[in-house]
Amino acid sequence: MSGESGDKTNNSRRPKRKKTLLELRDEESSLIQERRELKRRLSKLNIHLEEQRSINQELKRMKKEESRRRASSKSELVPDLNIPFEEDVALLSSSSSVMLVS
Repeated sequence: MSGESGDKTNNSRRPKRKKTLLELRDEESSLIQERRELKRRLSKLNIHLEEQRSINQELKRMKKEESRRRASSKSELVPDLNIPFEEDVALLSSSSSVMLVS
């Protein structure tokens, strides 16, 4: 069994065959085309990313405006805490003892 594994390692250490000039040119051409295609794809992804960022910023702005609009339209009647409790109950219907809070 140890002889078999020794044979396998000897076979894998065989020197590589040198590539011909034509093979090297073909490989270089293929790599250049792949590089161009990758650059195009990266450019498209960057454009898409910028579009998504601008959409996201617009949505954030709209959300902020909506939040402000809701906060301004949401008003509650809160009793004036400067008036003692007994007087506050008696004057609850009076507008002077109730403050409008936004």
